[in-house]
Amino acid sequence: MSSNGHTPLLILLKIILGCNLNLLSNFFICSCLIYNGNLTEQKLQLQEQEELGIMAYCAQCGKAVKEGARFCAACGTQVNESSDQVLPSDVVAAAPPFNAADFSQNVSVGTSFQVPAPTFQQPEKKKFPVWATVLIVTGILLLLGACCVVGVLALSDSIREEINMVVGRQQNAVIAEFTEVDGVVHFEQLIYKVMEAQGTWIAIIGGDLSDDVSLPATIEVAVPAGASVFWFGEIGPSGDPDLDPKFAYPYQWRTEGDFDIYTAILTHYHRIQIEFVLDSSPVSSSSDGATISIEYVPLHDAPELRLAAAVPVEAVVSDLNLEFLGAGPDGELAFAYLILDAPSGMRQSTQIAYTID
Repeated sequence: MSSNGHTPLLILLKIILGCNLNLLSNFFICSCLIYNGNLTEQKLQLQEQEELGIMAYCAQCGKAVKEGARFCAACGTQVNESSDQVLPSDVVAAAPPFNAADFSQNVSVGTSFQVPAPTFQQPEKKKFPVWATVLIVTGILLLLGACCVVGVLALSDSIREEINMVVGRQQNAVIAEFTEVDGVVHFEQLIYKVMEAQGTWIAIIGGDLSDDVSLPATIEVAVPAGASVFWFGEIGPSGDPDLDPKFAYPYQWRTEGDFDIYTAILTHYHRIQIEFVLDSSPVSSSSDGATISIEYVPLHDAPELRLAAAVPVEAVVSDLNLEFLGAGPDGELAFAYLILDAPSGMRQSTQIAYTID
């Protein structure tokens, strides 16, 4: 059966991608915060200029100057009197300090003054660094790429099963193209066994290829037409059903007369098994026991064919021609009748009778 475990390489990739995603996310958030902080600072400066009527900057110290002011409130430097001339800093520093008393003595009442138009100097807008823009765009692209990679690696088990199922359908479709003509390997041994499981009678067909057959090998097995098959796969030597590889569903089969013929390719082991539900119980009861009727038609010539049945653990089987196959997982006892060189297409039947002490 298929395994959905994660390889160490896949786990390592997820760890690396997870770390990179955290770093990329932190980098992207910090870049956005820096950009937002610069915009906020510019907005606050512009708002302050509008409220205070600031239209120019001091040529000496660079501080903002109120509209109409002749001297900088920060350093005392005289503000430019024309919009196209800037006084050198050494000239401004050499000018005597302003004295209101001297100004009143030299200016008589009624003197008119021509006040120059205020100089309006629009503050230069700070440009967002190009390198920061490049880093942000690169971070976004890397983040999107990493998310895509993680999404591909994080495919769920159900999706993988769907993919395996589709591949299985295609594989079985290819099988049917050539097994209907040639290339089918016949079983060296066949067993048809009936048993009761949880109140339902089921049939199990097992087939063994010769050890000389190289794998992969194509096989066919026939069941009654319309039979409900619930398991079809290869049987390994471990004895653990969970470790037996099951063929991809839906199974490849065709109907010929009274039989549904199932086709598959053996790739792991030389033994197959198919299980299906019987339409009716094969048991006829008597006062002291019961009789199980078994019949099967092999699809190909079978060097060895066993017709078998499982009886209760307390049953006593007196037919000496029967072969004891062993006890089942629930204590039931399996007996078989061996038929040598069973020809294809010929119905084979037997009965296994037992008594209950």
